[in-house]
Amino acid sequence: MKKIIFTIFCLIAISTNAFATPTLTLKGKNSTAGSTIKLALTLAGSGGQLASISSDIAYNPDLFESVTAEIGAAGTSAGKEISSNIINGNKLRIGIFSITNNNLINDGVVAYINLKAKSSAAGTASLENSASGSDTTGQEIAITGNTAQISFGSSGGTSYKVLTAQSSSLTVNSGETVKVFGSGGNTITLESGGKAECVNFIGENVVNIEESASGFTVRRSGATVYLENTTTGTSIKIPATKTSQTLTFAGGVSYPLIISNGKVMFGSREVTLTAEQI
Repeated sequence: MKKIIFTIFCLIAISTNAFATPTLTLKGKNSTAGSTIKLALTLAGSGGQLASISSDIAYNPDLFESVTAEIGAAGTSAGKEISSNIINGNKLRIGIFSITNNNLINDGVVAYINLKAKSSAAGTASLENSASGSDTTGQEIAITGNTAQISFGSSGGTSYKVLTAQSSSLTVNSGETVKVFGSGGNTITLESGGKAECVNFIGENVVNIEESASGFTVRRSGATVYLENTTTGTSIKIPATKTSQTLTFAGGVSYPLIISNGKVMFGSREVTLTAEQI
């Protein structure tokens, strides 16, 4: 009898998990007026059910000049493409799909939403994300969306952050300019449009840059290395040391930064005084 009850319990648990509602979450952030903002749209709990995804993202057109979308890594891995258009001037409708395959979309970032804030943007912007999807047969599957918020602060100023052994990580948001004082073994995440200046960065530090490496140039002044994307405004200033530091770009492309044999090396490239495309 106990065995039968246990078996029924397991079947109920498996059934409940199999039909759990997936979530599609738009991550909010702090930003500044006039900045370009990149938000990740992340799928979770899909359970291998979804072959296509659609989402309507409602926004306030008084705060944004433009709103567009681009495919994310999870969508690309499934061989999908993205389509988008503006509805009624205040809603971005996106579709993630393929006309040539029924591959299932795994959990992860399926798309990025790019917003250009107006120079007059202030306060808090709410983005209402309503989503749905379908399986390989075209059967609709419910997806839980969310409301993301973008808080606009004052622009043009530099903030200062001190990292410690107890608080060794920091995210530099789009539109922020941050001077970061390190403590060794720090992790910095640099969002598109963020600017960071790293001071006292000793040890095996890690920098995660949420853009493709191909958009950046690299140069040095002394042992200080400058990586800059003039299109998005993203930049980081970081001292090279004899201890290897890791800079990872979108797509998982990583480069070690180190002083070796008297040369400042970024991957296999010697960094010079002249800016060169990565």
